[in-house]
Amino acid sequence: MNGWMLAPLLMAMTALYAGGGYYLSLYAKDKAGLAAVFGSFALYGLGNLFYLVVIKAHGYGLAVTLSGVAVTIVNLGVAVLIMGERFSILQMFGAAVAVIGVTLILIPSSGITS
Repeated sequence: MNGWMLAPLLMAMTALYAGGGYYLSLYAKDKAGLAAVFGSFALYGLGNLFYLVVIKAHGYGLAVTLSGVAVTIVNLGVAVLIMGERFSILQMFGAAVAVIGVTLILIPSSGITS
């Protein structure tokens, strides 16, 4: 699998995790019943299948790093855009460092291997 498939897989996985979290939050706020819990489990399970595809294609280290940052960025976006939270300068700097770090990881190596 080529690198072009990595971004769509990560986006799909992250969206599934976010959807699962949303359904669990509905249940936690007593706005939905057990169907929301089972729906959340289904979304998390499907997200994990996408995660396994990323691990198989690109290796565990890259998959863990990218998925962790992707989920964090989506959660930050949801917190700011939907829930109206505001972050300090230090917290925004931390998010920027994460994005820059992932960008550096994705740059192909110059052939130097250890």
